[in-house]
Amino acid sequence: MILDIEMLRNFYSHYQAKIHSIKDTLNRPLTYAEKVLYATYMI
Repeated sequence: MILDIEMLRNFYSHYQAKIHSIKDTLNRPLTYAEKVLYATYMI
């Protein structure tokens, strides 16, 4: 498996904003599975 450090940095630099946006939309805390799925597939 080849790791692209720039791809990982980009993903995690936007992770917190994505999670905050999703929590505001759903108006409830997120489960770990929801965090993983929504943050991975949210554009």
